[in-house]
Amino acid sequence: MEQLLEFLKPVLELYGGKLGPVVQVLVFVGSLRVFLKPVVSFAKTYVEFTPSKGDNEKVAKVLDSKLYKSAAYLLDWFASLKLPQKK
Repeated sequence: MEQLLEFLKPVLELYGGKLGPVVQVLVFVGSLRVFLKPVVSFAKTYVEFTPSKGDNEKVAKVLDSKLYKSAAYLLDWFASLKLPQKK
């Protein structure tokens, strides 16, 4: 556990703003790019390969929602992160 904390210490310091607010924002944006986009893409792909059509409809409903569209727009605007859109 101590080795894990030693490994994560520089990253946690960056999140905490030790090197300034600009670096803190860049680390946050980078984290969004690294984690959020693959998670959404994986979920969408997983749902497409499942035999039931009910989960496809749920994902389509989420992708059509105003909340998702607003969040995707804001993430694109502030973080240059393009989340998958409904085709």
